[in-house]
Amino acid sequence: MTSPTGVSVNKQADGSVVITGKGEAGATITARDADGKSIATTTVGTDGTFTLTLPKSAVTSGDKITVVQQKDGKTSDVLNITVPADQPTGMTVNIDANGNVHVVGKGTPGSTVYIFTADGDSLASGKVGADGNFDILVPTDSSKPGTILAIVQATNGGLSNAIGIKVPAKQPTKVVVDNEAGNITVTGEGTPGATITVTDSEGNKVAQGTVGSDGKFTITVPKGSVKPGDSISVTTTDGGNDSNPIKVTVPSEKPGSMTVTNGDKDVTVTGTGKPGATITITDSNGKEIGKTTVGSDGKFTLTVSKDGLAAGDKLYVTSTDGGVASNPVGITIPAQGTTTDANGDTINAGNGSSTGNGTGTTTGNGSNTGNGTGTTTGNGSNTGNGTGTTTGNGSTNGNGTTAGNGSTTGTNGNGTVAGDAVNGGSNLGKLANDSSKQATSNNGSLPQTNDSVEGSLAVAGTIMLGLVGLLGARRRREDMI
Repeated sequence: MTSPTGVSVNKQADGSVVITGKGEAGATITARDADGKSIATTTVGTDGTFTLTLPKSAVTSGDKITVVQQKDGKTSDVLNITVPADQPTGMTVNIDANGNVHVVGKGTPGSTVYIFTADGDSLASGKVGADGNFDILVPTDSSKPGTILAIVQATNGGLSNAIGIKVPAKQPTKVVVDNEAGNITVTGEGTPGATITVTDSEGNKVAQGTVGSDGKFTITVPKGSVKPGDSISVTTTDGGNDSNPIKVTVPSEKPGSMTVTNGDKDVTVTGTGKPGATITITDSNGKEIGKTTVGSDGKFTLTVSKDGLAAGDKLYVTSTDGGVASNPVGITIPAQGTTTDANGDTINAGNGSSTGNGTGTTTGNGSNTGNGTGTTTGNGSNTGNGTGTTTGNGSTNGNGTTAGNGSTTGTNGNGTVAGDAVNGGSNLGKLANDSSKQATSNNGSLPQTNDSVEGSLAVAGTIMLGLVGLLGARRRREDMI
């Protein structure tokens, strides 16, 4: 009687060993240990095949066992078998920043892991560490993307079944997922021309793009396809080969429209965010120095003490919503008394404006029958013009005054109404005095380009009206005499 043929021995995940093969229908297949003790038996089926399972408790990797076939008092020759080692698990092929290929995984501590080509040529080997992990460097010229590697573990002389693994394309690097005002983008670097694919936690493709000639990519994820807190995977496809996926979590919306002010004793940060989100500020060492909540209007203001802080120090602002943090936004404390935006651009360097214009209008009413009208123009500064208009009616000494401010730093120009009702000509001197005030309202300087000259003309006109009024009064008295 011949020995069983086509025998295959496979170590199972639970540690048991399954032996399969062919024999004579109805024959008994028996497996014995090195001491001749029967471990397991089975019967060849009517189709001439058999399956014999050796329990984990009966064998270990490297054990020598024998298998025989018996029928009608006849026994076949002994078939010698070595119990295989456990297969390595959790294996991946990684490509480091220098392009070197590493096979990593878990195995039996002390065992040797061999790496072969698909044709059986040995490429590399390494030991499994005491922690059960291994990392084996494979020659680059024998492990191009798409190459199939065979991995075998040897334990106590027993070899595991070979596991085939494919060398992947190079992973994208410097991958960042950003969320600005609800717009989610994925950026990073990769092989120019390679395809970058973004998939959700269930493996569905949500976005795709191509690496540019500069080796960089930016991919916009359609709104609604993922949300903050979701896990997404980013992979490269190059030459028909996929990279290992890079898993990242979608962050919350980061704070926007931020400003930072360096005050006398405090630093104040303002900005916008999602209502109800928590805003946290940390220093350059990662220490939290302030926290607040975005208001219902989508705005926040957070003031922190300047203790331990100085102009030029970097602060980081994050927004946390639903337990998911945003990417931090870095801001720099500006010079004392200065406000800057998140880019460090100065927002204000003082108060006022060189081109600011102010306008004031005042109307005063009196009860006498004399009428006077005055119009004045006050200049706050050579570059800031203010215009004041005053109309005084009937008041013997009813003066209207308006100050027009051109800029915060300019000098206020005061215009004084010179149109007082003339009572028997006694107010002519006052009229002249008031007109002199108007003539010097521009700080005693000559009129400048774009200065208003309406005030001077109005005063001159008022003086002439006063003189005409006095002459008319004298003629009436002379006629009466």
